[in-house]
Amino acid sequence: MKPLWSSMAALVVVFSLAPLGGAADGPYQDLLRRLPDSTNIVVVADVTALRQALGVPPGTALMASDISSLPVACGKFVLGAHLDLSDRKHVWSVAMAQHAGKMSIQDIAKTENEKVDEVAGYNVVPSIRNGYFIELGPELLAAGSPANRQMLKRWLTYQKNNQLAALSPYLLQAANPADAAVMVMAVDLADSLDPAAVHRGLNGSKVMASRKNADYEKVAKTLVQMKGLTFTIQPGKPLAGNLTVDFNTDTSAVIDFAKPLLLEILQNVGVYVQDFDSWRPRLQDRSIGISGPLSVNALRKFGTLIQTPVPAPEAASMASYQSMDPGERAAAASKRYFKSVTQILSDLKADKSKTAKSLASWYNRYADQIDKLPILDVDPALIQFASSTSEHLRAMGASLSGISLQLGYLNRQKIEGQVYNAPSYTGNYQGYNWYGGYWGGGGANLANNVGLYRSGTGGGVTTVNNYNQIYQAQDNLVLQGNAARVQLWERIDNETANVRRQMTQKYKTEF
Repeated sequence: MKPLWSSMAALVVVFSLAPLGGAADGPYQDLLRRLPDSTNIVVVADVTALRQALGVPPGTALMASDISSLPVACGKFVLGAHLDLSDRKHVWSVAMAQHAGKMSIQDIAKTENEKVDEVAGYNVVPSIRNGYFIELGPELLAAGSPANRQMLKRWLTYQKNNQLAALSPYLLQAANPADAAVMVMAVDLADSLDPAAVHRGLNGSKVMASRKNADYEKVAKTLVQMKGLTFTIQPGKPLAGNLTVDFNTDTSAVIDFAKPLLLEILQNVGVYVQDFDSWRPRLQDRSIGISGPLSVNALRKFGTLIQTPVPAPEAASMASYQSMDPGERAAAASKRYFKSVTQILSDLKADKSKTAKSLASWYNRYADQIDKLPILDVDPALIQFASSTSEHLRAMGASLSGISLQLGYLNRQKIEGQVYNAPSYTGNYQGYNWYGGYWGGGGANLANNVGLYRSGTGGGVTTVNNYNQIYQAQDNLVLQGNAARVQLWERIDNETANVRRQMTQKYKTEF
């Protein structure tokens, strides 16, 4: 099932965390009002509640679960983003964090090795991680991405003057759950699905193919009425997750096979986790969903979806950190950095998912996560090790997407009556994308129009393409790449062992 829910790439963006009050008068009002009306993704977070749920002491980094995408000194957290749902490209994102005055913009400048600048009357610090850090108030910091100074100035002017939240009703409602939650994410997907793409997706769906007398037309008409998606995580041991897709029409056309169809979609857009298999379906007239226990491993995966840069943990206790001698600082920063990288590798090794495409997306996002780790005082040998590791992960992600580790040939051979832009495999900041455009497809090559097949829908719409042929070839490449991926993992393991030994000997402390 390939093109169907490409607009749901918004899932790869971010997940949020917070027990919320009303959007108009709740504790997040002052932050939500700062988000422009073009926002189609919202994140709100009570990091204090998250710490309590995870059993992490206040004032420490969330290293117990390695949620490195949230500021260490943060209390409340709100993120808004705009994703181009047609091209599946990140346009902008803004994260705001309230804190107890433990982190200043001057301290962040030191950790970024940059000078404090001024934009629209606010102190800002540019970051090599494609963003800006901004001091909005005495206890309010923000991070904006991409590092576009003009865009930043316009947003700063807007957030200063706007007093009422301009978000869509769906996002405002989703940001105010009826039940207490430690994690909530909302994506506004209204009017984002192309009916033609829905038909193409259904034609390639294994779930639909397994249904007797499946009514493709009715299912398509239901799916194009998708309103949005909300994901929540509630406190407990273990945590409890709840994923819901809302519609502007009744869901009778998909109600009998809602869970397998939803899982197929999540697998193809690359946000599937194994926990979902055991979750219970929740079916209502205008929504479908699943719910169940959520592992800490899955929580860490969702943490990788937050793409805005985060200040180095040292910025929250700069005076104490600077009181250490240079050797002690290097040892502490390097151990923190090494732990984050090895935790990522451990998570990927522990993932036993049978779906290669879903695994591919997590490999790519974890590679991005490594590249965005703060590097203040980190040993250069560790930085080089991490850079090499992230490239290995991207190579394996490409292989799991059906792209040869030697040549991405097949992904350039898709044939249909349109030309799609070839995807980027370089790990740039467009982290909301996934390999291959429509569900793994890359640029079409109209000159090589061979091996076409014809598929029809219940509505009489006929599409001529060779997608199934290419998908099968990509699946074969995934299998053929097993040996190469094993070799890459062996190389990563050897490099990890070598750098651990070097760092232990150099700093006289166990890494």
